[in-house]
Amino acid sequence: MPGAPSPPSPGERVHVVFLGTGGSGAPPGRAENCILAEAGGVAVLLDAGPGCSQRLLEAGYTVCDISYVYISHLHLDHWSGLFDLAVQASEQACRPPALLAAGPVAAEAREVLLPRMPGSFREKARLEAVEPGGSLELGGLALEPVEARHTVPCYGALLREEGGAALYYSADTAPSRAVEEAAGKADLAAVEATMPSSLAEVAAATGHHTVEQALAHRRYMKPGSILALVHLTGSSLGELRERARRGKLPRGVLVPSDGLAARI
Repeated sequence: MPGAPSPPSPGERVHVVFLGTGGSGAPPGRAENCILAEAGGVAVLLDAGPGCSQRLLEAGYTVCDISYVYISHLHLDHWSGLFDLAVQASEQACRPPALLAAGPVAAEAREVLLPRMPGSFREKARLEAVEPGGSLELGGLALEPVEARHTVPCYGALLREEGGAALYYSADTAPSRAVEEAAGKADLAAVEATMPSSLAEVAAATGHHTVEQALAHRRYMKPGSILALVHLTGSSLGELRERARRGKLPRGVLVPSDGLAARI
């Protein structure tokens, strides 16, 4: 197992690891919906889908290294990996990470998510609501919920390092002005690309992006920033691979594999 990554060097202060890049029913070899962001000694998981805990260990971390887990919404592919993290925290005798969610999601999580966690987790963990339109300081990072257009209450997140870089995580969402604005502020934007471009009507009905819609966010982003496509399915990944083969992926677009690390 590799050791934990070295501290970010000056000018590269936010360390990001794509732990789970698949959506529900992820392609082989991909865990689901989990991104690690670390800055100033604070480590945050953005969602915790199935396979997240295993990928965390492979990246050289344990649950004891994680300060917070942000839950975007309560579809299982975004939070069910939390159970494994809870068990690992108990095995390693460390306090589990605090849970964060936007206000409407936090209210539902208290009724739906917490009762399904191990008793040791429920006794020790805390769940904090972050009000939409507000911001929560997390040591080296500030977290702002970004409202998504999905079939259930859902909020992505904009993480900013004080005076430095910004990471945007879209969670599950159809295209919207809020997504465009958040991507435009980010040095690295992780935007979902669930559906192939041929299924635009299905994407709209289910609150998702097509590949073509996700790629369009490059036009709103800053020069030198990176658009990373996540929440991948077999069909969307297949389209992206074909576009890459034909040289049709725009400059500044990344299709990350699980375990890929970046500094911004």
